[in-house]
Amino acid sequence: MADAVAVIFQQRRCRRRKVPIRRVFNARISSIVVRDLDFVSRYRLDRVLFQNLLETVGQTLEKTYRGGHTIPPDTQVLVGLRCLAKGAFFSEVADTHGVSRSSVCRIIHGFVDAVIYNVDNIKFPVQRDDQMSVKRGFYRKCKFPNIVGAVDGTLVPILAPTANEESFVCRKGFHAINCQAVASSDLRFIDIVAKWPGSSHDAGVFDNSVLKDYLEADLEAVLLGDSGYPLRRYLITPILHPSNENEERYNRRHKTAREVVERAFGVLKSRFRCLHRSGGVLPFSPGKSCRFFLACCKLHNLCIDNNMPLPDAIVCADDQGIQQNQEATRPGLTTRAQYIQLP
Repeated sequence: MADAVAVIFQQRRCRRRKVPIRRVFNARISSIVVRDLDFVSRYRLDRVLFQNLLETVGQTLEKTYRGGHTIPPDTQVLVGLRCLAKGAFFSEVADTHGVSRSSVCRIIHGFVDAVIYNVDNIKFPVQRDDQMSVKRGFYRKCKFPNIVGAVDGTLVPILAPTANEESFVCRKGFHAINCQAVASSDLRFIDIVAKWPGSSHDAGVFDNSVLKDYLEADLEAVLLGDSGYPLRRYLITPILHPSNENEERYNRRHKTAREVVERAFGVLKSRFRCLHRSGGVLPFSPGKSCRFFLACCKLHNLCIDNNMPLPDAIVCADDQGIQQNQEATRPGLTTRAQYIQLP
């Protein structure tokens, strides 16, 4: 009995002792150890473009943590790019790069914010020279003058939110955000609106955008949209039931030019699988998910500007099934008639 009491007493004394615990850190991966062959497939950028991005966002990512064992900016950029490119589980990304899962959660949000704040490459052409460059690109593609972009919306799957959950259920039956984009003829995004729930109609998103107000004042800028948008002077749509050769030719040209925005979405979601259902869903609030979409669009433009090879564009099946819009204004009918008569 006395021996048992002595053992218990000794155990309690050991528990009260403050024995320092040595932290063990995994070996962290850096850009140097990744083979050139694997770099683009894993991170969507080549090594040169990665270094340029690191110089742009590195100062924002560089922080000093207590204990002095900081995660270097290049590892943070690798982790961020891997999460966006593969839509992988945070635990898998953590094991691959030698960091903890909680660090991945913290890094990905910091990386997305750093890209949004430091990469400024989504600009609608308002200067005459910039507009003429975009217009020439579309004219070479479809022989339509004054076209400054093709507009469309895409659905990005997200986790069911806790507030207003029903408004985020899209027409395809899953929770999503509806993101509007305008693309130029070279697949660059020149305008982004990412803040609307999945149940929002594309036409409603456009009507509440700043871009619409600008186009109403610009008499020489025209967008191309699908039949889900209303026909207006600055937004021309296809003819639902063409009745002659001129109208059929107009529809063919319109489709050829408008497909750039659908192809841009396909390339975007192929590069960054976190935006596509094959990569799961974005496990964040709608507001944070919108920021992820914007960051991916900026990185997509960065790839286009630096001639990165295009991935095989996936078919965004959740964007199919256009809701037809019969609304048409008199100026819109007049503008479309002028395009129909083009030789």
